Amino acid sequence: MDINVSLEELARLTPGYVGADLKALAREAAMCAVNRIFETAVDLKSGTKRVSIEEIELELQKSKTIGILIKF
Repeated sequence: MDINVSLEELARLTPGYVGADLKALAREAAMCAVNRIFETAVDLKSGTKRVSIEEIELELQKSKTIGILIKF
Protein backbone atom coordinates (compact mmCIF):
# COMPACT_ATOMS: atom_id res chain seq x y z
CA MET A 1 0.00 0.00 0.00
CA ASP A 2 0.97 3.59 -0.47
CA ILE A 3 2.61 5.18 2.57
CA ASN A 4 -0.23 7.73 2.67
CA VAL A 5 -2.83 5.01 3.35
CA SER A 6 -3.80 5.26 7.00
CA LEU A 7 -4.86 2.00 8.59
CA GLU A 8 -7.11 4.01 10.92
CA GLU A 9 -8.85 5.58 7.91
CA LEU A 10 -9.13 2.19 6.24
CA ALA A 11 -10.74 0.78 9.40
CA ARG A 12 -13.17 3.72 9.49
CA LEU A 13 -14.14 3.13 5.84
CA THR A 14 -14.75 -0.59 6.31
CA PRO A 15 -16.91 -1.16 9.39
CA GLY A 16 -18.01 -4.78 9.67
CA TYR A 17 -15.44 -6.03 7.18
CA VAL A 18 -13.63 -9.24 8.07
CA GLY A 19 -10.20 -10.38 6.93
CA ALA A 20 -11.51 -11.98 3.73
CA ASP A 21 -13.37 -8.77 2.82
CA LEU A 22 -10.24 -6.68 3.34
CA LYS A 23 -8.17 -9.15 1.34
CA ALA A 24 -10.62 -8.96 -1.57
CA LEU A 25 -10.70 -5.16 -1.35
CA ALA A 26 -6.89 -4.98 -1.40
CA ARG A 27 -6.75 -7.39 -4.35
CA GLU A 28 -9.23 -5.31 -6.36
CA ALA A 29 -7.44 -2.06 -5.52
CA ALA A 30 -4.12 -3.63 -6.57
CA MET A 31 -5.66 -4.72 -9.88
CA CYS A 32 -6.81 -1.15 -10.38
CA ALA A 33 -3.20 -0.02 -9.92
CA VAL A 34 -1.94 -2.67 -12.36
CA ASN A 35 -4.51 -1.61 -14.94
CA ARG A 36 -3.43 2.00 -14.55
CA ILE A 37 0.21 1.01 -15.16
CA PHE A 38 -0.72 -0.76 -18.39
CA GLU A 39 -3.00 2.07 -19.50
CA THR A 40 -0.21 4.62 -19.09
CA ALA A 41 2.41 2.31 -20.67
CA VAL A 42 4.82 2.64 -17.75
CA ASP A 43 7.87 0.39 -17.93
CA LEU A 44 7.32 -2.34 -15.33
CA LYS A 45 11.07 -2.45 -14.62
CA SER A 46 10.95 1.13 -13.32
CA GLY A 47 9.54 0.03 -9.98
CA THR A 48 6.37 -0.97 -8.25
CA LYS A 49 3.20 1.05 -7.97
CA ARG A 50 1.73 1.27 -4.54
CA VAL A 51 -2.02 1.18 -3.99
CA SER A 52 -3.42 4.59 -3.06
CA ILE A 53 -6.30 5.41 -0.76
CA GLU A 54 -8.22 6.62 -3.82
CA GLU A 55 -7.98 3.17 -5.39
CA ILE A 56 -9.07 1.56 -2.15
CA GLU A 57 -12.04 3.93 -1.88
CA LEU A 58 -13.03 3.25 -5.50
CA GLU A 59 -12.99 -0.51 -5.00
CA LEU A 60 -14.79 -0.13 -1.67
CA GLN A 61 -17.58 1.82 -3.37
CA LYS A 62 -17.84 -0.86 -6.06
CA SER A 63 -18.05 -3.63 -3.46
CA LYS A 64 -20.72 -1.78 -1.48
CA THR A 65 -22.79 -1.31 -4.64
CA ILE A 66 -22.49 -5.00 -5.49
CA GLY A 67 -23.45 -5.92 -1.92
CA ILE A 68 -26.57 -3.77 -2.11
CA LEU A 69 -27.57 -5.36 -5.41
CA ILE A 70 -27.01 -8.86 -4.04
CA LYS A 71 -29.19 -8.13 -1.00
CA PHE A 72 -31.91 -6.69 -3.26
